[in-house]
Amino acid sequence: MTADFSNWPADVPVMFGSTEDEARLFHRPNGVHGRRDLDPAEVYTPRTLATMTSVLGGPRADDILADFAARGLTTYESLAELSTSALWHEPELATYERFAALGRPCYSYRFARTSPAARRSGLLAFHTAELPYLFREITPGEDYDEIDAEVSVVMQHAWTEFARTGVPSSPDGTPWPAVSGSAPRQTVIDDKAQSCLLEVGPITELINSLRD
Repeated sequence: MTADFSNWPADVPVMFGSTEDEARLFHRPNGVHGRRDLDPAEVYTPRTLATMTSVLGGPRADDILADFAARGLTTYESLAELSTSALWHEPELATYERFAALGRPCYSYRFARTSPAARRSGLLAFHTAELPYLFREITPGEDYDEIDAEVSVVMQHAWTEFARTGVPSSPDGTPWPAVSGSAPRQTVIDDKAQSCLLEVGPITELINSLRD
């Protein structure tokens, strides 16, 4: 892509989004992804949190740590939110603002649905958690329930309509909100899909302020 997207036809739409708890796939509650030999207690430490906050938060590191402390988050919860905010949610916010300024036809979503299995494991709405809802038939059982099956139908309909028409929509025909600079909204997919004001978490906002 060129800096001004001039080589991207103005009428080509895009849909982008993230999950609510992206980093939990990698900072797993029971250990680091791909390193079963490491004890989580030796990895998810205050020292690790301070180091990662310094690297990812730069001059806002102290403010970030103060926010975590004020909300009473554990070291693990803080690490997971820090990585999710810095590596996914802040770039997503910057993308939203960039597309809104360009006036491109774009649609933003946040996947926040937590299945029974994801709740039990503590992974919550982790990175790639939305993919089974899109590419397989969800059958209620031990890992998924009836709500998950309904969410899957809604998501498959929206993605299909986006591919077919360029505009994602719910099964009742309601179009999902487009990216907007004057009235920022996105579709939040939790127990259902609904249009919501674009919410920016405190850590995402602190990291985003570094761009200025």
